[in-house]
Amino acid sequence: MTLEKMRTADFLPDTSDLSDFNGFNKANNFINGLSIEEITAAFNVAVQENMIESRWKSAPIARYDEVAKLAYLEFADGSREYINE
Repeated sequence: MTLEKMRTADFLPDTSDLSDFNGFNKANNFINGLSIEEITAAFNVAVQENMIESRWKSAPIARYDEVAKLAYLEFADGSREYINE
C-alpha cells in the first residue's frame, strides 16, 4: 500500500454505522477490514506528517532520549529542553 493511498479518505473504514462493531477480531487479526500492518503503517505516516508539520510551524516536538531516559522537547533549531531533569 502506498503512502498516497494511506492519505486518502477512502483508506479509512466507514465508521458511519458502528452498531455492529465488535472491535478486534483475534481470529484474523483485522480491525474493520484493515490488517495490523496497514494500521501500523498508517499510524507511522501520521506521526511523521505531524512531526514535519510541527517543524514547519516551529513548534517543539516531544521526544524521548533513550540514553538519558528523559523526555524532552526538540525545537526547530535543534535545541533540546529536557523535562523534569
